[in-house]
Amino acid sequence: MCLSSGLRVTLTIGELPYQRRWGLALPTLRKQVLHAMKGIHHDEWDRIVIAYEPVWAVGEGATPCSPEEAQRVNTYLRNLITKHVNADAAAACTLTYTGSVNDVNAADYASLKDVEGFVVGRAGLDMTKLKSIIHTLANSQ
Repeated sequence: MCLSSGLRVTLTIGELPYQRRWGLALPTLRKQVLHAMKGIHHDEWDRIVIAYEPVWAVGEGATPCSPEEAQRVNTYLRNLITKHVNADAAAACTLTYTGSVNDVNAADYASLKDVEGFVVGRAGLDMTKLKSIIHTLANSQ
């Protein structure tokens, strides 16, 4: 309904701590994305943002996933879209990371090939930190 109305859609996906511990992170994300794909036409992917948000990396005192892990996951997601839709859809889709992004770690995530933006949580409540994150992302493009 949102896509047919011309809106952009952000699909937030992620795994729970036990899924990560048991090696089920990628199968969990795969299931979430494949389910969402059912409602997305192949020419609508330019209006899709997939935000990878590992549940275990969110909240006060949480440890974000490593930049390498964020890249690994987003590469996996892009390959999944290529396989199940096509390469054009995978290239058109925007992949982001959210999971305790802040002014200290933003540069590490912004430098990654398959992290094209952030969904900022708690750090966005502090204007100085948010401004720093925005500048970091803008300068990395």
